[in-house]
Amino acid sequence: DHILTMSVTAVQGKWADFDHRALERVAALPGVQHAAFAWGVPLTGNNWPGAFEIEGQPTPSRESDRPSLPLRSVTPGYFDLLGLAMLDGRDFRNTDDRDAPRVAIVNQAFADRYFPRGAAVGKKLWNDRKQPPIEIIGVAANARNGDLTQAAPPEVYLSLWQASAFSKSLIVRTAADPRS
Repeated sequence: DHILTMSVTAVQGKWADFDHRALERVAALPGVQHAAFAWGVPLTGNNWPGAFEIEGQPTPSRESDRPSLPLRSVTPGYFDLLGLAMLDGRDFRNTDDRDAPRVAIVNQAFADRYFPRGAAVGKKLWNDRKQPPIEIIGVAANARNGDLTQAAPPEVYLSLWQASAFSKSLIVRTAADPRS
């Protein structure tokens, strides 16, 4: 309701600079309540699987045994825009960029599966042990991103400012008909 999405693809130059400016300008348009970029918008089928090691979980003996989880990449405000509550921790910030420590937000299904007896916030993920870990900074409510008839699977959201995505969706929530 009152949400509009559109594809945005940057093919050259400094796409992050363009994305920051575009979000500021779109958010300032009359009637726009929220604006965010996302790779992996709900119900589009877009997500990419990421194999992870998860702090506190048994270390798999083979690479193929690591949990493969749907990944999405979003900017700050994405969860508010879609009406998804932040159940623990915090949302992304604009300062969660390439110069900052790597961070992620997981959904409630992830927290329930991998941390049923404790908090997920503060735990670490590794998709490559040669890279610094990714710290879980928040737990968001579940979204039915892939199928409305199925329970939400565990998912990981990365900061778009840290995870490259030259092609993404601009999402806006408006006070009135978004087509205006």
